[in-house]
This record gives sequence, C-alpha cells and structure tokens, in this order.
Amino acid sequence: MSDVASSQSLEAPPRRWARWRKLAVVGALCVGGLTSVAYHELRTSATQSWLLSRYAASLSYEIAPGPSPSIAFPRGGPFDAQHDPLRAMGCDAALSRAG
Repeated sequence: MSDVASSQSLEAPPRRWARWRKLAVVGALCVGGLTSVAYHELRTSATQSWLLSRYAASLSYEIAPGPSPSIAFPRGGPFDAQHDPLRAMGCDAALSRAG
C-alpha cells in the first residue's frame, strides 16, 4: 500500500506543473502577440490611419456666406510687433486704407 500511496503522490505534482506550464506558454504567446501588434502599429500606424479615415468619413462641412463668428484671431503680441514685415515697411496703414 505504501507503493500505491507513493506513486499517487508522485503523479500529482506533474499535473500541477503541467497546468502552470500551459498557463505560462499561453501567457507568453499573448504577450508576444500583443508585442508584435504594438510593434507593427508603431512602424506603420495602420490602425491609426484606419480609425482616423473612418472618423473623417463621418465629418461634414458647409460653406456659408460671411465671416464665421466662431473663429478667434489673435489681436497681436510682441512677436507680431517686432517681426511683422508689413508693419516694418509701413504697408499696414496702406493696406487697411485700401480695405
């Protein structure tokens, strides 16, 4: 009887190890698959272009007469005052008078 008990106790651990081994292999395959998909996306941006093209296809626009009230133009700043070539030459006054 001790032989039967010892043979049963020897068979149980390999089953546990087999289960853990299967889980490790499946986990490694999942990680490898996700890594390859992420690498492909980083190199080609295929998923990003697919998603953005589907989104762009759903967009619409219409051209209405007159200026849009929703556009906010900058009033001017120190960079505009220093680097604006029209202001530097004095053309801005002539342009504003001309309309």
